[in-house]
Amino acid sequence: MSMTRRWCVLAAALGLLAQAGVPVRLEAATYYVHQGGMGDFVTIQEGIDAASAGDSVLVAAGTYAEHLYVGASSDGICLLSESGPEATVIDGEDMAGQPVLFLEDLGSQTAIVGFSIVRGRNNSWGAGVRCENASPEIRGNIVRDNLGQTGFGGGIGVHSGSPWIVSNHFEENQSPDGGAINIWDGAAVIESNTFLGNVAWGFGGTNGGGGVQVLGGSPSIIGNTFEANEASIGGAIEFQGGDNVTVQGNSFVQNTAGSGGAIEVWYCGTDIQIVGNVFSGNVGLNRGAGMYVRSSDADETFIVSDNVFHNNSGDMATITIGRQSNPTISSNVLVNLTPYEVGAHESQIPDTLNASGNWWGTTDPAAIAARVWDCADDPALCCVAVDPWCTEPTCNGQMTGLPESEENGPVTWGYLKSIYRR
Repeated sequence: MSMTRRWCVLAAALGLLAQAGVPVRLEAATYYVHQGGMGDFVTIQEGIDAASAGDSVLVAAGTYAEHLYVGASSDGICLLSESGPEATVIDGEDMAGQPVLFLEDLGSQTAIVGFSIVRGRNNSWGAGVRCENASPEIRGNIVRDNLGQTGFGGGIGVHSGSPWIVSNHFEENQSPDGGAINIWDGAAVIESNTFLGNVAWGFGGTNGGGGVQVLGGSPSIIGNTFEANEASIGGAIEFQGGDNVTVQGNSFVQNTAGSGGAIEVWYCGTDIQIVGNVFSGNVGLNRGAGMYVRSSDADETFIVSDNVFHNNSGDMATITIGRQSNPTISSNVLVNLTPYEVGAHESQIPDTLNASGNWWGTTDPAAIAARVWDCADDPALCCVAVDPWCTEPTCNGQMTGLPESEENGPVTWGYLKSIYRR
């Protein structure tokens, strides 16, 4: 639990005691919002406007038809629900042009905890939540049924800033770019969230990211579950920029896209780490059932390792590599329903891709060669180096990026299957 979160919980507890008439000594104020008039205010915005750094705004259960603004004068406040997100709803009422929650010029001590944020409609960044030069903690919320009509980020749009987006549930949000979240800049941390049934339809099939779209910055996407999200490209995540990017410990299950069933890298810069994830049952209708790396500048700093690719399907390869891309693909489990596990696409720089040290579901050299589409099939393509390959699924203990079992034992084939069958 972060320091901000601990302070929010403490402030809420003290505020409840004060409301009950128990004498307490508070160094900062807790404002209680109750629609029935049994608190300090009846609207959330009134509580926000009254609060300043260190104060908490505690919101009673109910549905609040409001569009909220938290700006610099309220920086450092904690906005939290009394009864949790299912009982405490902020409803944007499908009003066009307004996010449900607009966060601007805020630091990391501001926190938004425990609400349902629904029915926002916006034409720019963030229909549910817009972060404009804001780096708050956004924790434990349900972000659902928000629509970025022509903009970026149906659930949350980060237009500069480095928020910590943790333990939220994103469901059925839509936008052309980033169905649930769009990242424009900054170093956002997206951790331990669930993304279910979010959609990014793109313009002319060029933009996407059903769960998350990254246009720039250095985000860390860690320990999330992406399930049944859809996009024109990048069913779960699409990159059109970004440097020093980490995608680690996520579960990608049954996401669908025209290309890049789970992840599409349209373009990115340097130091890209896609490590220790599970890709299962994703569908890439054209290229990259699990992942399509279209182009990048990352070269040897683009790492795809210690992942499990299982039961993904599509017309070409599980991992498709496009022009001017040179990721290192190593220590992965590759057992899928695609015609090929790794496929080169279009003219390629460099001449040879490194895909050695993987488990291909077999130790037969001819069978492994048949699972690669490269210069042996089309002289215009680069070659894919697969030797040496793993002789058993855990790659002789090389798969260090995956979490150990609950018994703190080593990664085993049985454990790998238990992960991707969840």
